[in-house]
Amino acid sequence: MSRIIEIAEDKRYLSVFRGFLLIKSSEQIGKEIARIPIDDVAAIIANAYGITYSNNLLVKCAEEGIPFVVCGQNHSAVGILWSVDGYHEQGRRFDAQIHASLPTKKRLWKTVVQAKLYQQGQVLERLGKGSISLVRLRTQVKPGDPQNIEAQAARVYWQQLFGSDFRRNRRLQGINALLNYGYTVFARYDRGARY
Repeated sequence: MSRIIEIAEDKRYLSVFRGFLLIKSSEQIGKEIARIPIDDVAAIIANAYGITYSNNLLVKCAEEGIPFVVCGQNHSAVGILWSVDGYHEQGRRFDAQIHASLPTKKRLWKTVVQAKLYQQGQVLERLGKGSISLVRLRTQVKPGDPQNIEAQAARVYWQQLFGSDFRRNRRLQGINALLNYGYTVFARYDRGARY
């Protein structure tokens, strides 16, 4: 099983040694905190200050197709290292996305927006908050979303979820910072670890 490794504590040094990701304390020289087989790592998220890492680790991550995500002060991803070589399937997908026709891109965006609204509606339903407005908005999405229904629905969703005074703002703390963090680690994984 692959693991997403989150480095959430300050003063950590990351390196690679004989096929293992080594996590050491940069405060207590030589103190090893964890040793994880690199083959078990799905992604690394650097979410603390004072993290240092070796170039060899970054090269190994790129070679193995392991994304290395760097987070900013608000816990939102600000950068990602990913292999430029990739495997043939990744390159084929990038090429298909680049060369897709405008009508295809608009149709796909409509599908993405409708799926997002459906999922948001499911969250509200499960919380007993109703989702009638999202259902209505979902039927109004057109290819390319020219009326920006996605933004209209987001406002409805966040206010129904957190109250009428809530505004989604990636630069604010509190709930917004937690949401930023959630978006950063939003990935399906079986196991994760924080160091």
